[in-house]
Amino acid sequence: MNPTRQEALLALALEKPAAERAAWLDRIGGRLDRATERPPLVEASIRQTLGSVYTELGDYAKAIEHYEAALRVQREHLGESHLDTLRSLNGLATARWLGGETTLAEPLTRQGLEASRRALDEKHPLTLQFMQTRAFVLMLLAETPWTEVEAMFLRTLALHREVLGADAPGTLRLGYCLGLGYAYNLQAAKAVPLLADALERARRVLGEKHPTTSGLTTVLASSYRNLDQLEKAEALALRAVELRRSTLGEDHPLTLSAVCVLAYIHVAQQQFDQARPLTEQVLNLSRRLPLEKSVFSAGNLSNLGRAYFKQGDVAQAAILCDLAWQAMQRNPAFNPVASQQIIANLGAVRLAQQNYAEATTLLREALRLTEKHDLDAGYRLCVMNLLGASLAGQKNYADAEPLLLESCQGLQQHQASLPPFLNAPRRITESLERLVHLYDTWGKPAQAAEWKKKLAAFQQAAKVSDSKSKTP
Repeated sequence: MNPTRQEALLALALEKPAAERAAWLDRIGGRLDRATERPPLVEASIRQTLGSVYTELGDYAKAIEHYEAALRVQREHLGESHLDTLRSLNGLATARWLGGETTLAEPLTRQGLEASRRALDEKHPLTLQFMQTRAFVLMLLAETPWTEVEAMFLRTLALHREVLGADAPGTLRLGYCLGLGYAYNLQAAKAVPLLADALERARRVLGEKHPTTSGLTTVLASSYRNLDQLEKAEALALRAVELRRSTLGEDHPLTLSAVCVLAYIHVAQQQFDQARPLTEQVLNLSRRLPLEKSVFSAGNLSNLGRAYFKQGDVAQAAILCDLAWQAMQRNPAFNPVASQQIIANLGAVRLAQQNYAEATTLLREALRLTEKHDLDAGYRLCVMNLLGASLAGQKNYADAEPLLLESCQGLQQHQASLPPFLNAPRRITESLERLVHLYDTWGKPAQAAEWKKKLAAFQQAAKVSDSKSKTP
């Protein structure tokens, strides 16, 4: 792919209203289908460019179609190791993971990285692109420990900065991908400085309307939200929604994700008048769009449900979390790293609805995945506590007790390091209350009295700490 041609076509596409853009690009593709005398490699090159533009604009099905057509010709005429063949292979892998086909993307990234290293070298720009794509796919699949994937990202980022420079589009996209990796692995504090730097550079180098810029804006807003820095998050989220609407239109999965982030922030601030119309838009879109064909949509929908749940609106949370879960059921492999949170969020809702049997099934699976994927210890303990509560709700006290004890003690030990969005005092209070309830309903008054004292002591200590933090 000629990067200059790709950026020029993308710039032309972004200048057109979103409603007209698809038809304009389709006409270009249609002319290729009708042409009979065009040299095959010229057509393949144009399809490769179209594939990259469709990917940037979030139309992954069309991108895949053009990349596959380009690859067929390039493999036949140029061979597997030619630069153009490898570029189309990397583009196809990227379009597949963005379009919710992560498991299909993985072998493409492995084959492409090996071929690029053999045919080119470790520091060739195309090899760097494959390294970036492979790191992100491995992060999504969550089969490789995050510490290993993070090290791969950081090494790739260092090479990008050395070879391409800190302002290169590929380096900025990599900052976006690593920031997402930190977000998915509940490390927002690591994400913020990386994303803020990349966003400042993207605004200057690529412009406000470039898809990488709007993507960075959205993820940085999410990261500030997860750190409870809601004023910063709100300003960025408002801008992200504006950018997505103006460049992609209202009815687009990436617009939906940006609106979910903004609605979450309004709910967290108890600004329900602002949140409700956004939530209605999200629900309307979610029922029309195939969420399972976009890697981000279902996770953001579930997180919005979690925001309502934290504010006590279980009914709204149930609708949002169930829609996200249904999308995951239609395509379980679309984003494995997000699956445990989608499942756990719905499990928490079912627990609140006193549907203990379904809650137990969901939370067992969520706990299995958090342990398998080695997520943040504090988050795992929260899921364990929810599972213990659901078992207690079924009067399965013997199985509930060790889970509630381990998670309560663990949450207190990890209190200082719990991610801010988990709200450590609230989670610990809940875990103590659940132990009191367990022993009360189990008919063990001595243990219930012991945990009531511990609950009272914790609440008193939390009051003192909160009072000190508010003293000027």
